[in-house]
Amino acid sequence: MNKQYIAIYDKRLVAQGELATVVQIVKSQFPDSEPYLFEMDNGNRIDIDWSGDADQVIKNLPAALVPPAKKRGRPKLGVVSKEVTLLPEHWDWLAVQRGGASITLRRLIDAAMNTMTTAQQQRIKQDQLYRMMRVFEDDEGFEAASRAMYRLDGTSFKAAIANWNTDLAAIFLQKFNAIVSVGEG
Repeated sequence: MNKQYIAIYDKRLVAQGELATVVQIVKSQFPDSEPYLFEMDNGNRIDIDWSGDADQVIKNLPAALVPPAKKRGRPKLGVVSKEVTLLPEHWDWLAVQRGGASITLRRLIDAAMNTMTTAQQQRIKQDQLYRMMRVFEDDEGFEAASRAMYRLDGTSFKAAIANWNTDLAAIFLQKFNAIVSVGEG
């Protein structure tokens, strides 16, 4: 399944779906706008160049946002190279591990991800939702909604977002319920 995005303009949901679809909807309904664009899975705000028509915007998308063309053969793992800063003794320890530093780091991270506590999982999802809710940070209810979200208080959360755009409130409530369900599962 491809990544899902939402576009928010003037504190209203204007588009939801795959990135190309969102761009096309935004440019057809609000051609001169520069809406907030969020990735639904992680709540990250995505900055893109909204100038031009829909085809131009899609053409100018950063390579990281464009799904790779499907090729024949074995699929790529999607490995991304980044810098890691460690103390010399950490590099020494990694150097003698079976498989080398990269494999050892991946195993350590996988183990940590598989043993996250419920509280850790909830905190990650809360921070993701908070990033999306910040569109409303100047509005009535934002502080109350934020406090209720971190307290996992569903009644207060619903009351705090009651006056927000109904489409966005529904998305935020769905994400809030996913946070609560982490603790129930």
